[in-house]
Amino acid sequence: MKQTCTQSAPLNLTALVLLFLSCTVLSLEAQQGSGAGRGASGDSGGGGSELVGTARVETRGRAIQVGGRLEPKSRIMHTSTFTGVVRDIPVKPGDSVRPGDILFTVDRNEAGQTFQLHTVRSRIDGVVSKVDLFVEEEVRASGAGVTVIGRKEFILEAKISDKDAFKVVPGQQVSGRRVDGGELTGRLTLRSPEPDYETGLFELTFEFPAEPQTFAGAFVLIDLPTETIRGIFVPSEAVDRRYGRNFLWLVEPESRTLTRKEVELGTSLGNETRVVSGLAEGDLYLRELSGREQEGAPLPGGGR
Repeated sequence: MKQTCTQSAPLNLTALVLLFLSCTVLSLEAQQGSGAGRGASGDSGGGGSELVGTARVETRGRAIQVGGRLEPKSRIMHTSTFTGVVRDIPVKPGDSVRPGDILFTVDRNEAGQTFQLHTVRSRIDGVVSKVDLFVEEEVRASGAGVTVIGRKEFILEAKISDKDAFKVVPGQQVSGRRVDGGELTGRLTLRSPEPDYETGLFELTFEFPAEPQTFAGAFVLIDLPTETIRGIFVPSEAVDRRYGRNFLWLVEPESRTLTRKEVELGTSLGNETRVVSGLAEGDLYLRELSGREQEGAPLPGGGR
């Protein structure tokens, strides 16, 4: 029950001190009562689920992180078919264009022929990325012109070691995160058939559809699942490591006493470790160790 102290009338110094001490005692009692309530109802004091774990066979997924920058899937350099003089460039970098929009015009300059206006139009829906032309300057046939990048899909290229390269499957769905925390979903479309023989790394190509706040050049981290592992997993902090050997403290169900059992460990995933042998499904074990555990001692916190 919440208790409060109020001052209803002017008090002298002695009365104020006594009032302060009284309020302090009431505050401490309230805190102790609250703490006692948590201990009675919580799991850490009486052998509940936070202190004691039950061994179960479960499935865990292992994943690695790869990263890279998004690039437009489509990138087209629009060039002039003929040599001539540039007469007009109605676009600039950053402009949005659609198929058929004019990018630049050229006066054809061919021996024995009259000048004819040649118009170069965008072949895709996208954004002008680069303009390599100047009005009233000559452009050569197939020379650099206007580059347009697509805005509907992006690709990302990353490297992966040979240890994990053949654990991933082209076509699998992946999730990624931008540096601003935004998430995006895509798929793995290609794993190179052979590595870079200097580095030994394989190349992966991912595709992501355009989404709000997704743009060319954005850095993305991808969580890439590589394998699925099934077994009994325990918190790594539950393992008692002694003399190069690994133990768990088991809890006897009826007497609620402790028994040290040697176990063989396998793969570690995050803050969990798979137990290969020594722990059976349904066994009870201590999830957290104090360092004071003893063989045959009662379960910390009072037992049953």
